[in-house]
Amino acid sequence: MRVTTKHFADRWSKEMGRAEISRRQSYWEAEAAVRELGEKFPRWLRTRSLRREILKDLRREADAYQRLRRQVAESNQAFKSALGLIAIIRRKIKQAASASRQEPGPANKVVSRFLADLTMQLERSSENLEKARSNFWRIQLQPYPLERDNSQEVWIALPLSEKEWGSALDFRYEGKVAEGIARTAKLPESDPNPIRTIALDRRFQLRVAAIMDQQFPDLSMETQARLVVLVYICFGLVRERA
Repeated sequence: MRVTTKHFADRWSKEMGRAEISRRQSYWEAEAAVRELGEKFPRWLRTRSLRREILKDLRREADAYQRLRRQVAESNQAFKSALGLIAIIRRKIKQAASASRQEPGPANKVVSRFLADLTMQLERSSENLEKARSNFWRIQLQPYPLERDNSQEVWIALPLSEKEWGSALDFRYEGKVAEGIARTAKLPESDPNPIRTIALDRRFQLRVAAIMDQQFPDLSMETQARLVVLVYICFGLVRERA
C-alpha cells in the first residue's frame, strides 16, 4: 500500500520521539542516531520535522522504488529474450546468406544479397532495442514529475515520436516541478540500467542518503545509514520485527 507524505511524517515523528525516551536499543539503532542529531541539530530535534521539499523528494523516490522493485527481473528478462531471439534469427540468416553465395546461378546471388541486407537490418534492430532498454529505465526511474504535483502543475506527457514517450527531462517545466527536477538531477545515479533488484536497492539507499544530507549535512556514515533504514520503515518498505 502506498504511504502518503502525511503518514510518513507522522511515523517519522513517532519513531524519533520513541528514540528519545527509550532506554532499550531499537531495531534501527535510533538512540545513537538521535544522539548525534541532537548534538549537531538541537533546534531541529525539538520539532523533529523535515522540510517540505525533502518530504516530497523522499516520497517520490519511495514510490518509484516500490513500483519497480518487483519488476526488475521480469523487465530485463523481456528485453533479454527479445535480444536473444533477434540474435538467433540473425545467425541463421547469416548462415543462409553464406550458403547461397556458394551456390551457382544468378538467383542465388540475389538471394544472398537480400539475406545479407536483412542481417544488417536485424543488427540495427538489436542496437535500437538496446537503446530502448536504457531509455525504458531512464523513464521508469525518473521520479519527477508525477501526473499531478498540485492543482496548478499538471504533467501531460507528449510523444517524441509515434512510438516513443519521453521523461521529465525531455520537457520544460516551471515552478516547483522544475525545482524538483533540478534537485533530483543532482542525486547519485549508481546504476542507470539495474539488472537485479539489489541494484535498485543500492540506488534507492544512495539517493535517500543524498536527500537527507540536504537537511542534515556532515553526519557520520553510521547515522546516515540509520536514517536510510528509518526511511524504509516509515514508508512501509520493510517487514518490521515484532
